[in-house]
Amino acid sequence: MVVYLMGMFLLAGCKKVETVVDKGTAEQTLLMSIGPYFTTLDPQLMTLASDMHVARALFEGLLSPDPKDLHPVPGVAESWEMSKDGLTYTFHLRPEARWSNGERLTAGDFVFSYKRILSAALGSESANFLYVIKNGAAYHKKEIEDFSAVGVRALDDHTLQFTLENRTPYFLTLILNPAWYPVHEKTLLQCGAIDQRDSSWTQVGRIITNGPFVLKSLKPDEKIILEKNLHYWGAKDVRLRKIHFLLIPDMNTEERAFRDHQLHITENVPFPQILKYVKKHSPHLKISPYLGTYCYVYNTTQAPLNDVRVRKALSMAINRRIIVGTDRVMCKYRAAYTFVPENTANYTNPKRIVEDIELAKKLLADAGYPNGQGFPKITLTFNTSESHRFNAEVIQEMWKKNLNIDVQLTNLECKDMFARRRQKQFQITRGPGIGDYNDATSFLNMWESRSVNNYSGWSNARYDECLRLASLTESSDERLKLLQEAETLLLNEMPLLILHSNNVTHLVDTSVKNWYPNILDWHPYQSIYLESSK
Repeated sequence: MVVYLMGMFLLAGCKKVETVVDKGTAEQTLLMSIGPYFTTLDPQLMTLASDMHVARALFEGLLSPDPKDLHPVPGVAESWEMSKDGLTYTFHLRPEARWSNGERLTAGDFVFSYKRILSAALGSESANFLYVIKNGAAYHKKEIEDFSAVGVRALDDHTLQFTLENRTPYFLTLILNPAWYPVHEKTLLQCGAIDQRDSSWTQVGRIITNGPFVLKSLKPDEKIILEKNLHYWGAKDVRLRKIHFLLIPDMNTEERAFRDHQLHITENVPFPQILKYVKKHSPHLKISPYLGTYCYVYNTTQAPLNDVRVRKALSMAINRRIIVGTDRVMCKYRAAYTFVPENTANYTNPKRIVEDIELAKKLLADAGYPNGQGFPKITLTFNTSESHRFNAEVIQEMWKKNLNIDVQLTNLECKDMFARRRQKQFQITRGPGIGDYNDATSFLNMWESRSVNNYSGWSNARYDECLRLASLTESSDERLKLLQEAETLLLNEMPLLILHSNNVTHLVDTSVKNWYPNILDWHPYQSIYLESSK
């Protein structure tokens, strides 16, 4: 008997303890970090990648991205066609498409949603994505008041038609962005006007969505829990039952959680740990190029930043390779000398910015500040993040050393920084620079004079004309030349400070299937499932 009990004890001692990840895998519950913060569940007001991770699980647009290469595949629309002149797109919605409360999803829901995002009072930073629609820009800028003149209409409950301003070769890719997702009209209007920005329609227990998952609970500083949407048209093919989006304050905590088997996927990886995973040839480490450029925006309406010589001096006095570091170039960041990333589809950069401390000093002197004398103290604003702080402190030190100027750093919560940026209450601030679709216009359109994302106050008539003409031409060669001219103008006048382009780094457990690295870091959750490899 004693021998038997001892044997049972030893067998029990050898049994592997079930980890949080093991349990999640067995229950088809994905445990995924999305970084330190998120701001909204409203797809038409989103600007953060963390917000959009959640949106892509809660909502679905007319089309969805293929999980491997992101090419457009059927979503709410089961088919579509384009007119010969490329100006009209007609989408045929699935009769089985439903909202998460079981109501039918109709073409009229999309029309309402597009009227909302183009309402000027809403202040959506993504409204310009819909400028490709005929009169979309005119309605948003209040040049016309009748929304029926905008080129989107429901031909019937299951047929949606767009008329575009000009041929838009990337239109099907463009509409993959959350800005084009439908929102539930009845729920939204019960909580306020169509253009009310701070509405309660996204609260737990109230929000109605149409994607593969529904909102179960939300703790703003901890986690967001989603459950499978049984009314989703493709529910039978969705294998995940739940998703836990975890909000983790720093990368080191995130990486430790992964090592402790509490996460399937991390949002990021600390630099020193990346090297360790590389040296071990870890199957968990996933590194891929990302369509993004890290930059700061100058408020060109305020002195001394209204002087192009000052803006150029600030740019030339930066050593970008020191900022990214040798190992960081390889693993995380690459020094950037163009605004449009070098891996953007069908585009070749025409010019690179230069680094030249002596020329920077001369430009600053020509602007009236020899050796930094008389240069007013300016403020650089960034949102809470260890990497944002690192960049800001290194730049602050370089400007002091190379130009003898003092820069004050201000750290704000994300929402506060975005609010100040929209209201142009800044001197230098972290800027937008993430591609929303794989085309140079995703970056260049930000700086068009009337773009809602052009916080700099900079305006150049020829730049605007280049973008306009590029949207009209049917010649790919002519379009490339016009876009290159626009980027050259941007780099000549420097309303922004370009620092680095990014790689995406994640740690991904081997139990995660159908998760593929890609240039936009989009991962359709209806395709992902979990399977133990043990």
